[in-house]
Amino acid sequence: MSISIPDLVTVRARHPEAVAEAAARRVRRPLLGDSGRLMIVAADHPARGALGVGDRRMAMANRADLLERLSPERAARAIRARLILVHGVDDPAVPYTESLRLAAARPLHTDVVLVHILEHVEPGRGGPSWTALRELGALLLAVYALAQSA
Repeated sequence: MSISIPDLVTVRARHPEAVAEAAARRVRRPLLGDSGRLMIVAADHPARGALGVGDRRMAMANRADLLERLSPERAARAIRARLILVHGVDDPAVPYTESLRLAAARPLHTDVVLVHILEHVEPGRGGPSWTALRELGALLLAVYALAQSA
């Protein structure tokens, strides 16, 4: 589920415990992957009072503006290659609607495959079924299409 900035402000003001509850439900993955590399994007600059970038003292003062600038939707339009987004419908970390938003920002040469057999990066909780088989087929077709466009 995606949330707008005004709705986020309302939740923070009226239900401040919601953030802690969501954090407690989050499934943690290992900090470092196989490459041993880590990239962190800290989007809390306004809360820490670190607002400047170069000679622009207030570059990050507006949190809504900062979040907009960090959005992958902005970069999506510049991608020239075919884009195939595979997203678990039950992803506990990133709502699948974020892939839909990204695809809407760049509709040409972008495909979205929504599946139940994956959550975030781990397998889904459902057991073997015809739905899982159909979704596996959709994933194979997406990989084939990607290979054909290379």
